[in-house]
Amino acid sequence: MAPHDHASAFSADLQHFALCSGDGKLRVFETKSSKLVQEFVPEGHLNCRIHSLCWISTSSAFPASLPAKKAKKRKVEAEDAAEKNGVLLGLDKGDVLFYDVSRAEVCGKLPSSISSPVTAIATKDNNVFAGTTSSQIIHWQLGKNTETKSWKANPKAPSQITVVLCHPTEDWLISASRTITVWDIQSREVLQEFQGHLSLIRQLLLTPSGEHLASIAEGERNINVWPVGKSKKKKRTQECIAMLVLQDFPVQMDLAVSPKDGSVHLSAVTAEGSLCIFSETLNGKCMTPSKPRMTLQIADSDAPADSAVVLLPIVAAKFPYKSALEIILSYGDSFNLRFERTSNISTKKDIVFLNRKNPRKVASEKKSDARVVGNSSEAQYVTATGSKRPISTKPIHLPIEDRLKNLSVEKVVESEETRIPSGPTTDSLSALLQQGLASNDKGLQKEILLTKDPSVISSTVANLPIEYVPMLVQQLAVLVHWSGWKGETATKWITEILMHHSSLVLGSPQLVALIQPILGLVEVRLAGLQNLMKLKGRLSLLMAQMALRGKVKKMSPQQSHVTSYDIEDDSEDSSEDDNLSIAESDDSDAMEDDDEERCEEVDEDASEGEELDEPTTNGRTRRKGDSSEGSSEEEDMEC
Repeated sequence: MAPHDHASAFSADLQHFALCSGDGKLRVFETKSSKLVQEFVPEGHLNCRIHSLCWISTSSAFPASLPAKKAKKRKVEAEDAAEKNGVLLGLDKGDVLFYDVSRAEVCGKLPSSISSPVTAIATKDNNVFAGTTSSQIIHWQLGKNTETKSWKANPKAPSQITVVLCHPTEDWLISASRTITVWDIQSREVLQEFQGHLSLIRQLLLTPSGEHLASIAEGERNINVWPVGKSKKKKRTQECIAMLVLQDFPVQMDLAVSPKDGSVHLSAVTAEGSLCIFSETLNGKCMTPSKPRMTLQIADSDAPADSAVVLLPIVAAKFPYKSALEIILSYGDSFNLRFERTSNISTKKDIVFLNRKNPRKVASEKKSDARVVGNSSEAQYVTATGSKRPISTKPIHLPIEDRLKNLSVEKVVESEETRIPSGPTTDSLSALLQQGLASNDKGLQKEILLTKDPSVISSTVANLPIEYVPMLVQQLAVLVHWSGWKGETATKWITEILMHHSSLVLGSPQLVALIQPILGLVEVRLAGLQNLMKLKGRLSLLMAQMALRGKVKKMSPQQSHVTSYDIEDDSEDSSEDDNLSIAESDDSDAMEDDDEERCEEVDEDASEGEELDEPTTNGRTRRKGDSSEGSSEEEDMEC
C-alpha cells in the first residue's frame, strides 16, 4: 500500500526525504542511496500521532524541550552550531517539535497555548507558521526570545486548516481549508479569497514568481490554478483561471518553470501510483480544461511474462531546483523506498513505462532466511548457507529463538467442524472502525466502509461512540462521490448515521457543514432523475412491442376447419337422435354412391320374380312380388 495518506516532503538540498507512516513514526531516507537512515518514534506515538511536517534550515535557537538541568548544556551546543537542518513535526495538543537530522534527536519545542492538533506547518526565514483543527493560525519568530502570535482564520464558520504557505516575494501568508485565503502577516487582513473546492484542500503550490497558485483537494480529480496579487477590493472572491483534469485523485504535486519558453510544468502523483505531467502557459484564463501531456508508470520487472502488468506505486515526485528538464521519483512503500532521477519527461509519448525491481524484493534478497519447513517430525538445524549441521553426540545449547525458527512446521488439515471462522464479526467492526478513524488508516477505513450487509452497517453505526461520528461523516463525504456500488454503500452508511445519531447531527454545526456538500450532490443527481425515468419508460414500451412482434411471427398460420350438422333419424328401430358430422365433401359423395348401389340391388331382386313365403299379420302367406303399395313405398323411401 502506498503511503499517500501520510505527510511527506523532500529536504531543500534534496539529500533526504521525510515520511510519516501510519504507525506514528517518522522515517528519514537518503535519496542518493535509497537507505532508511533514521527512524524517530514520538513519546506515546499511538495516542499522539504526527499530523504534519516541514523541513527547516536555520541558525536560530529553539526553546529546549528537556528539563531545566539539561537545557543549559543543550543551549550551549545549539549556539555553537552554525546551521541546523531538521524537520518540524506537528503533533496533537498543539505541540511542534524540532527534530535535528544531524543529531537524530529532538532538540527543541515551540511553545503554544493552543491544545488543538497542528495540521499544517510552513516556514520563511526565521518565521514559523502553523494551522490547527480549531481554525487557529500560530506565528513564531525564532531567536533569543521566541515570540508567539495567533489569530482566528474564520471566526464565523471555523473549520480545520489543512495547508499554510508563505509567499516567496511578499509578506503574505496563504491558508486553506475548503476556501483559500491570502493574509497580510503584519495587519492580519484578508487580501484575497478563492472558492471552488467542495472538500478539504490537500496541498498548495506557488510559482517562483508568486503570481499563480495551484491547489488540489481530497476526492476531486482536478487541479485549480488561481491568480495571486493585490486586489482592488477587500475580501474579493476570484475564480480559477485554469483547470487541469486527471483520471484519478491527485495526492501530491510539484511545479517548475521551463527555461526555454517560460511555460509551467506541473507534476501530479495520483492515488493509484501514476505520475501525470502537465505543461501550461499561464497568460490568461483558459476556457477549456487541460489534460496531462504525459503519464508515467513504473512496472515490476520480476512479474511473470504471461501475467498482467504489476505497477509499483509512485509516492512522491520533485523537480530538482525548479528545473523542468528532469524529475526525482520516489516509489515503493513506507518501509522500502527507491529514489531515481529521470529525464523521460521530455518525451512526447502519452504513456511511459519504466521497468524496475520491487524495492521490497531487493531488501529481502539481502537477508538470509534459515527457516526449514517440511513434513519431517524431527527438527533439523541449518547454517546461514543452507547446509545441514554435522550430527554431534554432544548436546547443542541453542537459544529458544533459534530453535523456534528452525523448527519444522507440519501441515494440519482442518475439518469444517473444527475450522475457526475468519473475518470480522458484527460486534468487532465497530472497534476496527474506531481504530481506523483514530489512526487515519485509509486502507482499514475503506475495507470497513465498503461492507454491503445492511445489518452489519446498522449495528456498527449504532455501537459507534459519538466522538467518532464527525470523522466518519468526513470520510463518507469523499466516498459518496464514487460511482457504482461504492457510492451506494456510502449512502447506506449515511442513512444509518442519520437514523441513529439524528440529534447529534442537528445539534452540531460541524456535522451540518459536512453534510451540506452531500445534500448538494443528492440534489444534482435528482435533477436528472425525471428525464431518466422518461427514457426508461419509452425503452420499456419499445422492448415490449418488439417482443410482441416476435411472438406473432412464431405462430402457425394453418388451422383445420370442421363443420358439424345435426340430423334426425325417424326410423322405427332407433328412437334416439344421432349427431352426424360430415367433415369433407368427398365423404358425402361416397355415401351417396353406397345408397345408389343398394337401390339397384333391390330393383334386381324385384325383377327376378322369385316367390318367397313370408308370414303376414293375418296368418296368410304371400309372394314377394305380390307386395302392397305401402311396402313398395317404404322400399323407395329406404332407397
